[in-house]
Amino acid sequence: MTAHRVTYDLADWPAESRDALAWLFSQNGIEAVWQGSWFSVPAMQQPAADRLIAWLNGTDGDRAGAVPAGNGGAALYQAQLAPTPPGWYPDPLQPGASRWWDGRRWTDYVGAPPASLDRGWFPPPGDREQSARGGWLALAGFVGGQLASIAVVLLAIVLGATSRSVPTLVVGEFALWAGLFGSCKLAVDRYGTGSLRDLGLVRLRPGDVGIGALASLVARVGTLIIAAILVIIFGIDNLGNDTSVTRSSGVSTLGVVAVALIVVVGAPFFEELFFRGLVQGVLTRRYGGRAAICLQAIAFGLVHYQIGMSAGQAFLTFAMIMPTGFLLGVLRWRYERLGPGMLTHAFFNAMAVAVLIATR
Repeated sequence: MTAHRVTYDLADWPAESRDALAWLFSQNGIEAVWQGSWFSVPAMQQPAADRLIAWLNGTDGDRAGAVPAGNGGAALYQAQLAPTPPGWYPDPLQPGASRWWDGRRWTDYVGAPPASLDRGWFPPPGDREQSARGGWLALAGFVGGQLASIAVVLLAIVLGATSRSVPTLVVGEFALWAGLFGSCKLAVDRYGTGSLRDLGLVRLRPGDVGIGALASLVARVGTLIIAAILVIIFGIDNLGNDTSVTRSSGVSTLGVVAVALIVVVGAPFFEELFFRGLVQGVLTRRYGGRAAICLQAIAFGLVHYQIGMSAGQAFLTFAMIMPTGFLLGVLRWRYERLGPGMLTHAFFNAMAVAVLIATR
């Protein structure tokens, strides 16, 4: 595809109208570069930009060049310098899909997302795909979820439950998940389409099972190797206090069932939606895909710290969880959806549950 751009001048538009157009461009994936009242877009995205300009201008024209300059019109100063060949390209009006470009304009033929066969396993520098908005909402949801979890656990204890009982464990996790899920929903409602598809939550595909099984095996073997190396080097012992919830659930049948549902079903869904959907998307928007994968992995490792851990246990926990978060972030970027990462997360945790059952 050609990198040529078309340039417009909106000097006759009020500032609030230009702001509205910039917002519409961001929501529809149009890569506009603004300089005061001027802006330019890739030539391939000109038809989509023209339609939005015409809509804001109250006209029915398909091309902004047909809208008269002055009286609120948009003057088109630079035409497309070279034609773009016909083909399937990322849809500028429907993110995640592809649309047929006939060489002159976008058609009504919309297909599945472009094939990812040529997609690498790590984003290039500056990549802004899969970006999302809502950083403050993500922070508020995490903090609010943590505080809500502590509050309901304390309430359960006041009502007579023990801190390690199954009911206490369940209500604490649900309170945390409510905060994580709530921030994701608020973000897509306020800044997106209102659908969690904006964060990569789409229907699972048959191939996701194989991807998840293989990736979880790699992650589990990798974390065991890391743990063994660290124990040999630093002599870290007494590793009973880890990041799992198995220790606080007891070894009763009900406890095992509760643990299985929490770590194999609930945690993969809510944590992937929050960390790889919202958090990674927000970081991608600000820093690019490569930095986002690394930063969300660091955050994922840090939040698994538990009160009462020794320095050695905390370091070992981070060293094991952070690489797994990195792998999950790569899967999110590579496959452009959360399904492979959710299944990887579920299989990874299921191995721990299997060990718990085997050693009861």
